[in-house]
Amino acid sequence: MICKICNRKFNSYKGLAMHIVQTHKISTKLYYDVCILVNKNNICDNEKCNNITTFVNLNKGYLQYCCLKCNANSNKFIDMIKRVHTNKIPTTTGKTYEEIYGIKKSIELKNNRSIVHKNKIISDEQKKKIRDTRIKRKCGRGPKNPMYGKTHNKEVKLKQSNYMLNGGAAYARSFLKRISKPQRKLFNLICQILPYPILEYPCMNKSIDIAVPVLSIAFEYDETYFHQDKEKDIIRQKLLENEGWRFIRYRDIPDLNEILIDVNKILEK
Repeated sequence: MICKICNRKFNSYKGLAMHIVQTHKISTKLYYDVCILVNKNNICDNEKCNNITTFVNLNKGYLQYCCLKCNANSNKFIDMIKRVHTNKIPTTTGKTYEEIYGIKKSIELKNNRSIVHKNKIISDEQKKKIRDTRIKRKCGRGPKNPMYGKTHNKEVKLKQSNYMLNGGAAYARSFLKRISKPQRKLFNLICQILPYPILEYPCMNKSIDIAVPVLSIAFEYDETYFHQDKEKDIIRQKLLENEGWRFIRYRDIPDLNEILIDVNKILEK
């Protein structure tokens, strides 16, 4: 590379660009337009457009087209799409299967319906090998999994069950994000009326659906499927009422007025 202003030699375009900006104090675009540009290469190749394209660098110069629409409407792009649809050419190479693999192999490929991926043919056997290697890397259900063929002891199971019964389940439910839609609607209504409500509030190894700790009010949404045994709900409610909680239960989603009336009744007591 030679600078056409001072005839200094450079090994790369980066060095030439730095020299032009620092010594001559000219932009690379102006230098390219004055010294290198030939036959109006900065104009879009689309005949209908004729707009000036964007400048990239000294090596590449200007882009061929000014926008994606001009590129899509160009004759080269349309011809390439026609060839792709007619001969099923890989878009990366732009060549037909016959040009790459020969006539006999191209017929075999079409009959076997194999996939072309990054200019390489993948047969059914190779697909199986790829699947097996991916399963082994992820340590799936195969013998390479460290827990393959092992079971938990009774002691471990007892420890886990005791932990979940003694507050572990309530603590885990406090991190729930997938809450039922009616419970979420009820929570949004309570947020409009009462201060600082909390979803899945842990208390005494139990979890309250919607709790207002400031007023010690607990809202429970009793769904028909999960709350079929009413005796358990009553025992649980009595345990929490001994700690000072006051309960309001709903089977259906109420209005704002209904919630206000129920809250006022509890606060008056």
